[in-house]
Amino acid sequence: ESSSQEPPQTIDEGSQIHADEQIPEDESAEQQQQNPYEKVIIVDIQRVDAPKPFLGGFRHRKTAVEYHHAFTQTWVPKPPKEHKPKNHRDTQTVKSNTLSLQSNREASAQTKRPGLFIDESADLLMDARPYNDSKSYMKLVELKAIIIQCYARGWFARRATRQMRRDRIAKRELAAQREADRKEMTEKQRLAEMQRRMHPRTKDDFDILYNELEAWRQRETKRINSEPDLDERTRHEALAKLLY
Repeated sequence: ESSSQEPPQTIDEGSQIHADEQIPEDESAEQQQQNPYEKVIIVDIQRVDAPKPFLGGFRHRKTAVEYHHAFTQTWVPKPPKEHKPKNHRDTQTVKSNTLSLQSNREASAQTKRPGLFIDESADLLMDARPYNDSKSYMKLVELKAIIIQCYARGWFARRATRQMRRDRIAKRELAAQREADRKEMTEKQRLAEMQRRMHPRTKDDFDILYNELEAWRQRETKRINSEPDLDERTRHEALAKLLY
């Protein structure tokens, strides 16, 4: 008695596909939303007849069902076409308006003619002033610019001079303040040294007194030994008085 063993069933991860089911070329899926309206979404499914690649998986210990890892691939969008550069050109013209003016009071003029007498006793003769062309105008502009530069440079110079004067005064005041501080500090140090020698309190104060006394003793000893007029007895008496 022989029994044939069926091959284990293969199921992809997350879904089961039966052998008798066929994937259609095109499929329409309907999506029901919360509102009473329905929206139909067209989904294109491309079926590939190539064998499915093995991406790994696992087998159930009790049912011996193999679960294979699966993947999906969406359509890769094509890169956008490169558009040719477009050039444009704008022109600008002057906007002009035509206006007509009417004076508040109309007047007329009359010239001489044969048979017409015109009184010219109250007339005024007016001459036009000299005309300034572009060259004379540029000369005038240059002259005025030079005048403005003179005033501006004078103002800059006066401002710089005032700043230099203020800096000099501040420098002198700072030097005088530093000199006063130095003198005050020197006087305080001198008074402190005198107080230390007159009323010693710490070990350093006594060391200073001992060192100064020893220095004075060495100077006096050297002076006594360097005097040639003293005899030996007088020198020993002077040294003895120095020690005591």
